[in-house]
Amino acid sequence: MTDNITYRTDYGLSLRAIHALFTRNDWKLYLSPEDVGHYLSRAIFVASASKGRQAIGLAVLCGDGRNMVDLDTLLVEKAYRGRGIGTELMKLVLAATERLKPWQFTISVFEAKAAHFYASFGFEENRGTWQLIHKPTVDALCERVRAVKRGKSPHP
Repeated sequence: MTDNITYRTDYGLSLRAIHALFTRNDWKLYLSPEDVGHYLSRAIFVASASKGRQAIGLAVLCGDGRNMVDLDTLLVEKAYRGRGIGTELMKLVLAATERLKPWQFTISVFEAKAAHFYASFGFEENRGTWQLIHKPTVDALCERVRAVKRGKSPHP
């Protein structure tokens, strides 16, 4: 654990601080601060790590809270990775999930290093599953990200 890091399980950080965390780490570039507020207001659990007013880590559980819970976001600021912050956030996530007692607890992982990290918390590959992506939605999202990278607002 890193000194001077505050962990919270409420919405104590500003939406701008969380938006800045996403932006600095090239996550969810298409979200505005208002979108972040919408996203977090519908989450079933949020845990954060901060140093002062700066958000340096975030974990977000989504789903219905009973049938299905999904770890939608686990993000640690690039400069703070490898210091146990992700582990502390996962401990908070696991405690919340234990209270919820869902039938399913999932996460989508796209990197072997991340899969190894999550395996240490009891996650394993769910062989034989199918994940389908709605292509028109993905295409629209990709266009929003390209607009941000071109320096244009993706919001009308």
